[in-house]
Amino acid sequence: MCDPTTAAILSAVGTVSQGYAAMQQGKYEQGVANYNARLAENEAQRERNIGTEEENKQRRAAAEMLSQQRAQIGASGVDISSGSAMNLQQDTITLAEVDARRIRTNYDYAYQAKQNEATLQRAQGKAAAQAGRNAFMGSLLTAGGTFMGSEAGQSLSKKWFTPKSQGMAMGGRGSTTFVPMSDYNTYRAGFTSGAGIGR
Repeated sequence: MCDPTTAAILSAVGTVSQGYAAMQQGKYEQGVANYNARLAENEAQRERNIGTEEENKQRRAAAEMLSQQRAQIGASGVDISSGSAMNLQQDTITLAEVDARRIRTNYDYAYQAKQNEATLQRAQGKAAAQAGRNAFMGSLLTAGGTFMGSEAGQSLSKKWFTPKSQGMAMGGRGSTTFVPMSDYNTYRAGFTSGAGIGR
């Protein structure tokens, strides 16, 4: 069985080790989250690229359809610039534009969803890292408090902070003197009367 001082130190070290492990875990989780965020951003750009290509494909198909309509109407001897022939062409153009915009909107939604996912991943990673740092700082405070509250810590504090070791710095005219608390009142009386030590 180890002595109280060793036991208190081991307990403090164990607490700090747990806090350090939590901090390292937080950093790891942040790294994973940032990696997933980059993947999501790549997917977002891929969705945008596909959307642009699909929209252009729709517009090309609509333009080809419109050309075929005009060729067929013209071959029948109907004036393509007026009447029902003109209305048919306008309808084709309008429907083609609606389809193109629908395609763009759908892929824009997919793009934004992936961007939102990336933002969320980074926020979660940042939170995990902060939680790890908080756990580590908490472990330091807990370890310090536990040790100083132990029998070994109290014994050590009595050795560190004796009545003679506690004092205040006083001085004047560029000089500073450390005064033990046991002599403080005597020193202060002389200092304030003008006959202070160090004059």
